[in-house]
Amino acid sequence: MSAQPIREQSVQAMVAARNAMMALHMYAQEHDGTLPASLDDLARYARPGELDDSAFKYLGNDKITVEQLLDMSTLAVIHLDLSLAFDLPADEFSVGGLSVPVAYADGHVEMHPPEVARWIIDDSAAVFTALADGKELPERRQMLADLAIIHKALVAYCVNHDGHLPGSLGEVFPYVPDSPRHTTMTEKASVLLTPSQRKRTALPLEPTAEWMDRNTSYMYLGSAEVVLDDIVDPRRVLLVRTKDNLAIDWFTREGKPMKFVGVLHAAGNVSITSVPFARALGAESSEVLGAIVDGEGLPDYYDAFHDLRVLTGAIKRYAELHDGFLPAHLGDVVDALPDDLSAETRHSVFVTNQMMRPGFLEEELTSEWVHDHCSYVYIGDPRVQYSDVQKMGVQLLLHSPLNTVFPLLQEDANLDPSRMDVVLQAMPSGWVLPVDAEWVVQSVAESRQAIRELAER
Repeated sequence: MSAQPIREQSVQAMVAARNAMMALHMYAQEHDGTLPASLDDLARYARPGELDDSAFKYLGNDKITVEQLLDMSTLAVIHLDLSLAFDLPADEFSVGGLSVPVAYADGHVEMHPPEVARWIIDDSAAVFTALADGKELPERRQMLADLAIIHKALVAYCVNHDGHLPGSLGEVFPYVPDSPRHTTMTEKASVLLTPSQRKRTALPLEPTAEWMDRNTSYMYLGSAEVVLDDIVDPRRVLLVRTKDNLAIDWFTREGKPMKFVGVLHAAGNVSITSVPFARALGAESSEVLGAIVDGEGLPDYYDAFHDLRVLTGAIKRYAELHDGFLPAHLGDVVDALPDDLSAETRHSVFVTNQMMRPGFLEEELTSEWVHDHCSYVYIGDPRVQYSDVQKMGVQLLLHSPLNTVFPLLQEDANLDPSRMDVVLQAMPSGWVLPVDAEWVVQSVAESRQAIRELAER
C-alpha cells in the first residue's frame, strides 16, 4: 500500500476521534454534564458509521460528570484500538513508525506510538474507575483534585474576609467544603498534604493553622494584602504549588521520565508541570502579587493585560449609555472608565509601560490626549452595536501595538521555561488572550472585515 493512503487513513481517524469528543461534549450538555455510558450513546451526534466501536475504544462511563474531569489536556477519553495502529512513513513532520490517535478530554487529539499510548490509556482508565467508584485517584490526579478543593476553600475564605486572601495556607482548611471524604477538621486539613504524604503523616485530631503551615506539602504565594479579584490574568498567576522535594515521578508525552509538581492558579485551573517551569512561573507570579501589594507598576505583560480588560469594560459601558453603539475611538470612553480608578491609572490605562513618558500623568486626560498618546489599537465602528459584534463572533475589538511584543513565559518541548513573543488581543466578551505575534495580524484583518460588513449592512 502506498504511503499516501496510510497517511490519509490516519488523518481520517484523527478527525473521527476529534468529532467523537465534540459529540461527547454535546451529549454531556444535554444530560446535565453526565458522560455517556458508551460510544453507542453518541450515535445521533456523529456522522453515520464514523464511531465504529470495534475500532474506537471509550474509557468513560455514565457515573461521571464533565465537572469531575481535571487536567483535561492529559486525560485520554477515546482512542483507536492499539491493534489498528497505523504504520506511518517518515516525512518532514514525523519520524514515522506505528502510531494511534488518542482523543483527550479537552477535545484535542494526538498521535502516539502504541507503547506510549498504552501508559496514557492505563493512567486515564484508572482515573475513570476511581471517579466512578468514589475512591482516591492515582497520585498525580488526586493531587490535582486536592488543589481544586484548596481553591474552593480559598474562595470561601475570601468571601468571609472582604475578598482578601489568607495570610497563610494553613488558614484555609476550615473552609474546605463538606463532602463524604471531608467531614471532620482532620479530614479537611488532609487536603493540604499530597496523597503520599498523607499516608506518612499522623494529623492531629484538632489541627491548627500553625501546624498545617509547618507540615503542608504546598508552597503558598498569596498574602492577606491581596484581594483575589484584583489578580491580573488569574488563569496564569500561581497561588499554590507542590514543594520541590515532594515532586512526583511521571512521564512526558514522549514517555520520558521527569519530576512534576502540581500547580493551582488564581482562577482555579490546576495542572502538573515540570519543576523548572513551576519555579519560573512561581517567581513571575510572586512579582505580580508583590506589585499588587506594594501598589507599584505591574510587569509589562500584566500591565497591558489589565489595561485591555479595563478598556473593554469601558467600551461596553459606553455602549450601554449610547443606545448600544460602539464608540468612534478610544478617546470617547474616558467618561466611561470605572469610577474607582485612581487619577494615575486613568491615564496609564491607555498606555503600555514601554510607551509611558515623564509628564503624562500631569496632563489633563481628554479625548484628544488619548488620540495623541494611546498605545492600544481599537478597530470598532460607531455605526455598529456592541451586541452585534458579540453575536457575530468578532475575534477582537482591541489589541496591544503590533510593534511591541511581550516575551511570554511558557514550556518548551522539553518542558523547560522558554519565551514566546505574543501580542494581546481583547475580545468583545472581555477576555484578553495572548496570541503569537505572527498570527495576530490575521485575527486583526478578519475582525476589521467583520466589523466593516456589520457597519455596511
